[in-house]
Amino acid sequence: MTRARFPVLAAIALAVLGASVASLSLAQNPGAAYILAPSTRTVAPARVITTFPSNYDFVHPGDTASESAHGFQESGGSATSTATVLGRSIASGAGAWISYTLRVPQNQPLSLRIDDVGSERGAYEYTVQVNGTTVHTRSFACHIGWGKTYGGCQSYTFDLPSSYSSTGDVTVRFTWASGSPARIAAVWALGSAALPDPARGGTVSGMAGLPAGSATITSNSSASGAPYILYDFGVPMCGTFSFSYSTTGSARVKVARSNSRAYAGIAGDGVSDTGPLRDESRDVDLSGSGSVSYFPPGSDWTFRYVMLMLCTPGTVTISNVRMAYEAVPNMANPASYRGYFYCNDTALNRVWYAGAYTAQTCTREYLLDGGKRDRSLWGGDLEAAGPTVLLSYYDIAAVRDGYRKFFGPGDGWYWPGQDPVTGYLNVDGSPTKTECLRARRNPET
Repeated sequence: MTRARFPVLAAIALAVLGASVASLSLAQNPGAAYILAPSTRTVAPARVITTFPSNYDFVHPGDTASESAHGFQESGGSATSTATVLGRSIASGAGAWISYTLRVPQNQPLSLRIDDVGSERGAYEYTVQVNGTTVHTRSFACHIGWGKTYGGCQSYTFDLPSSYSSTGDVTVRFTWASGSPARIAAVWALGSAALPDPARGGTVSGMAGLPAGSATITSNSSASGAPYILYDFGVPMCGTFSFSYSTTGSARVKVARSNSRAYAGIAGDGVSDTGPLRDESRDVDLSGSGSVSYFPPGSDWTFRYVMLMLCTPGTVTISNVRMAYEAVPNMANPASYRGYFYCNDTALNRVWYAGAYTAQTCTREYLLDGGKRDRSLWGGDLEAAGPTVLLSYYDIAAVRDGYRKFFGPGDGWYWPGQDPVTGYLNVDGSPTKTECLRARRNPET
């Protein structure tokens, strides 16, 4: 079969042919099942993951009230950080540890979820002991870039059998093992077999109807409760996240988003390669009923996961969780490709369509270098990604206008100077690309 034997040539030929028509219907595209782009501009979550009906208890390291309520202890020294993501760092050195005691139902299995911020200075390793028994070893080598080392706020969960909850309390200790100090940002005791202590934790009800329906989140304490719902949109999305809510009084909900499941924690995926770790979450104050748009229209950030966490005592019902998809604004239907790729190798099909969708997340009115980071025009990216755009969804306006903007009169996008040759090489004394990026970067991003 030609398309299987010569898949790249077949794809190029079909893409060029497809460019001469308005678009291919899904029935005309044999690779339609691999398209990752949504077919509508209003997108609902694909699923809800790792949401436990009962938040038995919760401690926020670094928060004085929360630590006091959970018998905080330390040995070898520790430090509280409030500059970026709130948490408590374990000191480096043999014998250094911090611990907290959480209340749980007796003789019931449970899960411990831990968010750590890692280290901004290098690789780290620590062990987790529960009631004196080592149950987990945590190690991570931080990303090194631009002369600095950064670790993001990550989340991990592990299960414990009922034998650990025989007394109704679990003492969780974090002990330094090697490397740089690790910062613990959040600790949850979670489960589904019983209800939490009325003075602690919280619950999530109505999960059977998610993600399409509504769910009610109840928190019993600001110092000991942080029930949450984690939504998954299936693939990274670009646009405005929104939800409807109803509460009898007032409530504060933390919204944290990320592209990776590993970073779907209390602070989102706030890794920066131009400065220290950032807290990418936002606290939203709610009263009565209404709706919230998380990102302003035109936001250029991409994300796949969104965590909604109730931070204050009370009850709030969440419904109508949606994403207003803003990538490829020139396409009425983002899934309507003009060209396609298809062969008898499933992995190769998935790679091609993943590449095409990546280009879509980078496409606004121009083809940008990324949907999350710089979100700016770069000549090398236009040269590499332009053919991908033309051979798949054929947004020729985004490619054409990107080149025009890049080489046109300076207006905040074009750099470094009026001369596209000497300016690009920065030999005319004009600003460098880094300086231009810094000047136009939103302080919050």
